[in-house]
Amino acid sequence: YLYATGYEDDDTGVWRTHKYDITTGALVTAFDGDGIATSSPAATGDERPQRIKVDNDYLYTAGYDNAPGNIEWRIEKRNKTTGALCASGVECSAGAFGVGGVATSNPSANIDAIYAMAIDATHIYVAGYDSVVSATDGEWRIEKRDIVTGALDTAFDTDGIVQVNPVSGRIEWITSLSVDDTNLYAGGYSNPANGSVGTWRLEKRDKGTGATTTAFSDNGFALSDDGSDDRLNEVTTDGTYVYTAGYGSGPTDNQWLIEKRDATTGLRVSSGFGGSSDCTDTRDIDTTSSDAVPWTIRTENESTSASSPFYGFDSDADATLEEASAATMEFSTALPTNAAVSGIYWAGRAMSGSGGTVRLGIWDYSGLTGTTGGRSLVGSSPAAAMTYTDPLTVAGVATGGMSGYMTNPEDYIDTTNNTMALSLVTTAAGASTTNSVSVWDFAMVSFSWVEPVPVPVYSISITSDGSISYGFIDLNSSSSTVGGDTQTAENVGSQNEAVNVRSGNALGGTSWLLAGTVASDQYTHEFSTTTGAAWTFLPDDSTYVTADSFVTPSGTLDFDFRLTAPSGTTDFTEKSITVTVQAVAP
Repeated sequence: YLYATGYEDDDTGVWRTHKYDITTGALVTAFDGDGIATSSPAATGDERPQRIKVDNDYLYTAGYDNAPGNIEWRIEKRNKTTGALCASGVECSAGAFGVGGVATSNPSANIDAIYAMAIDATHIYVAGYDSVVSATDGEWRIEKRDIVTGALDTAFDTDGIVQVNPVSGRIEWITSLSVDDTNLYAGGYSNPANGSVGTWRLEKRDKGTGATTTAFSDNGFALSDDGSDDRLNEVTTDGTYVYTAGYGSGPTDNQWLIEKRDATTGLRVSSGFGGSSDCTDTRDIDTTSSDAVPWTIRTENESTSASSPFYGFDSDADATLEEASAATMEFSTALPTNAAVSGIYWAGRAMSGSGGTVRLGIWDYSGLTGTTGGRSLVGSSPAAAMTYTDPLTVAGVATGGMSGYMTNPEDYIDTTNNTMALSLVTTAAGASTTNSVSVWDFAMVSFSWVEPVPVPVYSISITSDGSISYGFIDLNSSSSTVGGDTQTAENVGSQNEAVNVRSGNALGGTSWLLAGTVASDQYTHEFSTTTGAAWTFLPDDSTYVTADSFVTPSGTLDFDFRLTAPSGTTDFTEKSITVTVQAVAP
């Protein structure tokens, strides 16, 4: 069955819960007489159920009502067969829940609302916010209740209630709850600017005691913020990871966001989720061999014919005599087809004489520009100690833009030879020990890109002969292809696809109409994808029926068909039938 809850907006806020047959979509009339259970806590006011959960025997809805003249928390428990509220052991064998099948909580005379609910075998967990502090200061609130009686579980934070006020003077609430065997995860919204800016907040708590799990992000909660209107809407866990979803600010407008976090540490998982899963295209210029030595690089004045092949890339023919005092390290950076570079990143570590002016730069393949030979220089010059340079941790880059991003990032990738190049360079004139680099022991580059989403291709091909002969069939008798004319369809598209099938009327002489039952000049046609173990009717000549909702590329699907002749026929002319197999998005 399918259960749905919502409210009837007739200025009274009637709670409505519907029960549908999951196959036909019809209301199940055994549920409260008409398939609809309603409740009207108050004659007026805003009253809305927000969440619904089911277990083997009962149905739970949670939200808020206006019964006391202000918005309060409300939980209803119903017999999921009859729809009756669990007011006593008569309606529900487990016994009475709350008062009349309803548990309420009215923390303040202001607005208090439930937005989230989770259940396990013994308890109900509801969450949202209360306005105990003030009408303009909504704080996070979680209640844990006995799933049988509806009573608060006082082992949970001593009174069955957890309250947290992330930012004083703001309206903030929990939007989603998820529980596993031992933990409770609460996700929601912190509002440091009262509507103009939002921050994702995810808490991990012991579901028995309500205490925060401090190993999770070091303090029991994790925050995410894109800097604008950001909202976490859902949280779920598989015991190993926690997944949160919602929206956040993008480059020009809001965008969907999904985060995957380690359920123990609370740290976001970057490897294999939403990004690279390995280090295939990184380079290691260190070595573990016994004769490992760091690079030793001399200093000489810039010229068009430097004495070493790894110099000479810093000649921009301007009035300043730069030092060509570094090797150039090239990295393989092949772009995906049709991709456009959106950002590049690099890092490295080097050491020079004290007061050295050498910096790490990335080569600009668009041409020699400015006194740095087309390179973008980032960070401080290496000193006598080893200095780490990372554009993501400094104020910016010479060409402008955000740290780690280039104004024209595509200029820094040689798309003909699929390379990027890092080198060390100085803008100081004349050879000196302070302008030299004696060691360069680490370097890396990476880049981000965007590429168009490929247009999906859904296609199916019949790889068998595509022809079926039923032969002579007596009236009101059946014939099938099992063990004979089984047909095979193959996904020859580029995407996973669903496969549908449709049959036509039987043509020739007086046509036989395809229908769900046989009659005079009316026949039935069925298909099976289980070698005849189960059959599905094709209802008429215009309706496609799903044969398989998920077939992978190059995957195949075997079809058998069974025809039952009419109970009577106008003529005995040979009939022909067209069967159509269709591929669509899954």
